[in-house]
Amino acid sequence: MPLAFEVNLKREHVRQATAGIYRRQLLKPMVVTGAIGLLILGQGLFWAVLPQAHWVLRIMLAVLMVLSLMGTVYTAGRYYQSLAIRNFQRFEGQPAQARLDDEGYHYQASWGSGTVPWARFDSLWCLPGVWVLLEHADKGVSVLLPVADLDAEAQAYLKARLQGRGAQVRA
Repeated sequence: MPLAFEVNLKREHVRQATAGIYRRQLLKPMVVTGAIGLLILGQGLFWAVLPQAHWVLRIMLAVLMVLSLMGTVYTAGRYYQSLAIRNFQRFEGQPAQARLDDEGYHYQASWGSGTVPWARFDSLWCLPGVWVLLEHADKGVSVLLPVADLDAEAQAYLKARLQGRGAQVRA
């Protein structure tokens, strides 16, 4: 039996999805370890080049490096959010009828209709305000499903369906 519901995508859902995925990607151990390694390398080079530098200068440089890294992360995050909002603008304020069945995710709206087979989705990101179905490929498909539009049955179906085909479900 297919599950049918209406999806009303808003700008806040796009922001939540982009920020949530970006934050989780940044907190991966490999990324955190790389950033710490970069900071240690920078400090090590500074110590090697100027061994007589006063400790205040060393601390100021470390703070400057951390602030620079944080600024870069913030700027990149805002860039990706604005890019995602620009991509999803045509969907804003235009509800879509969605249906989940054995074939895939079906949608029908004023901007178009179609089906995305389950095999295209590589992961499901369960964020607090929005769930995101992603294809991990260049120009891959992404489907945002606001949690307010998903009942418990649809949530359980999505998790089971994607886990059953080996996709990552990230709660």
